[in-house]
Amino acid sequence: MSTRILARYAQIVIRMRNRGPEAFKPEQYGDTIKIIRRIRRGGTASIQMKSTDGRLVSEVKAELQEMCDHFNIQIESPLSVLTQDAAKKFLSDSTPAEKYNFFLQGTQLTQLAEEYELIRSNVRKIQSAVSQQKEALPQMEEAAREAETKLTEAQKARGQKSRLQAVKNELAWAHVAGKYEQLSAERDELHQLQKHPERYRAKADEVQARIDELTDQSKALEEQLNADKEENDKHETERKALLERIKRNALKIQECQGSEKEKNQNINNVQKLIDDINQKIETESRKLERDEAAKRQQILDQLGEVVSRWTAKQEEFQALGQQKQELETQGKALAEELKNAGEHRSRIQQQLQEVQVWQNNLQNQQQSKLNAFGRNIDLVLQDIEKTSWRGSTPPLGPLGRYVTLKDGTYRGVLQNQIGNSMFQFVVSHPADRQLLGQILKRHSNQARIVIAERDIFDYSRGLPQDRSIITPLDVLEFSDDWVPRILVNAHGLERIGLAKTRAEADRMAERDPGRSYWSADQFKVTKFKDGGFSSQEMPGMRESDPRRQLFAVQDTATQLREAQEREQQLHHQLEVNSKHVNKANAALQEARQNRDSFINQGRALQHEISDLQRQKENLEDLSKEEAPQEVAVLEGMRADYLREKEEQMEAFQMIYQRRLELDAENKPLVEKAKMLRDRVEQANEAKQRIHAEMSSLFDQLCQARSNHKHYRDKLAEAERKVTEHNEKLAITEEEYTTWHAKASEYCAEVMNPRNANLVRKEVEALEKAVKQRERRQGASVDEMEAELVRTKRALEKTNAAIKGLEEMAQKLDYAVKVRIETWHTFRRNIALRTKAQFGFHLSVRNFIGHLHFDHVKSTLNLSVMTADQAQAQGTQRAKEARSLSGGEKSYTQVCLLLALWESVGCPIRCLDEFDVFLDA
Repeated sequence: MSTRILARYAQIVIRMRNRGPEAFKPEQYGDTIKIIRRIRRGGTASIQMKSTDGRLVSEVKAELQEMCDHFNIQIESPLSVLTQDAAKKFLSDSTPAEKYNFFLQGTQLTQLAEEYELIRSNVRKIQSAVSQQKEALPQMEEAAREAETKLTEAQKARGQKSRLQAVKNELAWAHVAGKYEQLSAERDELHQLQKHPERYRAKADEVQARIDELTDQSKALEEQLNADKEENDKHETERKALLERIKRNALKIQECQGSEKEKNQNINNVQKLIDDINQKIETESRKLERDEAAKRQQILDQLGEVVSRWTAKQEEFQALGQQKQELETQGKALAEELKNAGEHRSRIQQQLQEVQVWQNNLQNQQQSKLNAFGRNIDLVLQDIEKTSWRGSTPPLGPLGRYVTLKDGTYRGVLQNQIGNSMFQFVVSHPADRQLLGQILKRHSNQARIVIAERDIFDYSRGLPQDRSIITPLDVLEFSDDWVPRILVNAHGLERIGLAKTRAEADRMAERDPGRSYWSADQFKVTKFKDGGFSSQEMPGMRESDPRRQLFAVQDTATQLREAQEREQQLHHQLEVNSKHVNKANAALQEARQNRDSFINQGRALQHEISDLQRQKENLEDLSKEEAPQEVAVLEGMRADYLREKEEQMEAFQMIYQRRLELDAENKPLVEKAKMLRDRVEQANEAKQRIHAEMSSLFDQLCQARSNHKHYRDKLAEAERKVTEHNEKLAITEEEYTTWHAKASEYCAEVMNPRNANLVRKEVEALEKAVKQRERRQGASVDEMEAELVRTKRALEKTNAAIKGLEEMAQKLDYAVKVRIETWHTFRRNIALRTKAQFGFHLSVRNFIGHLHFDHVKSTLNLSVMTADQAQAQGTQRAKEARSLSGGEKSYTQVCLLLALWESVGCPIRCLDEFDVFLDA
């Protein structure tokens, strides 16, 4: 837009984008619409609308209005200008009704109301037009009846001639009907013949399907046979490998047994040598003097005794080592068992603590039901009653005081999801929140505080239309109508469905998507309208969670007995666990003591074995010194043979141990080989069964192929007969077509004609009668028929127009009523938002104010005061608008405009030096 001083006119140019599927008359304007508004110095104005290439399309305002309606553009958007004088005089001079009208105009509610009234006026005009048209209906109906009477009289006179022509027409079509009967008979015969190929083809297809089925079954059996063969070959290979390994171990065992026999033979041979040497030593010893013999015998006896004891101690030491290993294994198992028992004991103790806390809460609740909602709640409620509050209603809470559960099935899930809200307090004024917070803090209560104006709105539109779906609002009973509205705003309870199980919730979500469903088994299921799906488990609650005390369906004494029974069960479990722990601990200590005892015994045995080894060596040396040279040589040989015997025995023991190991290794291998053998035998049996089934399938397949060939031959013969009959039928159809064409050229088709001979006789009789009638009468029946048709069409058109206008008037009247109800809802909601925004903007500069709307009387009153004034005056009423200073009026007016702007978007906002009266 550009303006010049002393110019003849001002011009405004607007270019609008006109593309896409919703473009306005794109064939005339193109992609861009250019709108030119020219305002002349004399006050006149003009409008031009041009296309993309600058071509003038229209200069009519109606075209511009149609364009704005198409694009949903409201040209008459509100423009709020606050001048110095307006700010100075508005609050002091305007009445409550003028303020209310200013509110309606600023939010465009006045424009909507005027448009609705215009629509009502048009509806009344339509109803008036309908009444006028209804008055003309009786005259039109009378004219139609007169025309019909005249036509009836004329048609009676023309009846015979019409009858004659009709009978002639019937005669023509009677010949056609005779030919058609012949044609129908041939078609019926063809239809019967056509059934035979279809039946044979169906049989052939059925047999072919059976052949395919048998072929598929054979292939499936072959595939199964191949798969079983692969599996069987795998088992057989594995079994052969195991047998080979068992065989190798058996050979090793045989080698061990041969070595055992060899070692045993060697030991026997050495023992024989030792016996011979002992006999020689004994013989030689007799040669010695009696005293020397006695002394030497004593040494030899001592040596024999020491060797026996040394051998016994060696065996005892080996037995102790094995027992020590067994005790260590037993000790590890007992330690693991003791660890698990200790963890179980900790879990029981934790549950016991939670149950004890639950009992304490129930005992407190038994003294006073209010104790379920937190500490010192009774003292909090007493202070709330004693305190003066700024809001329209005192604080409400805890919300759980006003809620009762009707169906205990959903107690757990409601505790989990909305339990925290049951401890909340609600205030209707922001200033009351701080005061209530101080009261709660003074009594060590940490309940949450919510700010919400008391509004008993209607939430029924959000409820499911399928009344079989239960919502939390259906199973809860409220003693205050404000409480369900608070829960609806906080949790959307009207859009939540309840189900007993997760599966039922899934089914309900599929039936009615777009809602969330809570199941009694603690699952939340949601099916989104775009196809998404969510199903998740709710977080669990401890026994000591205060939410578990909510929505009690039993009295406190019953719940307390349940808690005591639960405590007794836990004490019993703890006692059983303690006994088990003590028993396991005692067994572990005993095992450890036995292990330590065996370790000490082993050490003692090692010392004894060492002592005996030294004694044996000393006695052997002593026997060699005391014996004669020959005896000493024999003793040396005997010692060598004894050592050789010990070595042979040690080797025998090693071979024996190796054989035991090979036996132990072979045992699981033999069992596994046996298992594989059983599997191979089972596979072979299955293979035989499959071969038998395949043989049976082959027989059935041969029979099915034979049947298929039989039905194909029958099909070929039936198709040949159909072809021959089709040729015959084609000739008859050609004759019928020729006759039908000639009859159609003569007259319209006559349905169900009589026999041709009868019709011919009637034609002759009527021709005579018509000739006589024509000589007596002449009349124009066509003109009468045309007049009757015209009159009836005019009557039907008038009735249809009246009906359409009545339906349109009813729909318009209903639509206006619905929109007026919505208009009232908009007015109430916008007023609430304006009140909230007005208070918020005032609070920025430490002001406190209220807007008081009276929609019945159409008035708006303002009350404003500063925070200092509020503190000084206490609970006294705020100032009236007229008693405000100039600056306070301006600031109040600015806050009101800002509140209106926040409620309804305004494209232009203009304030002209609004702060001129504001205090510095």
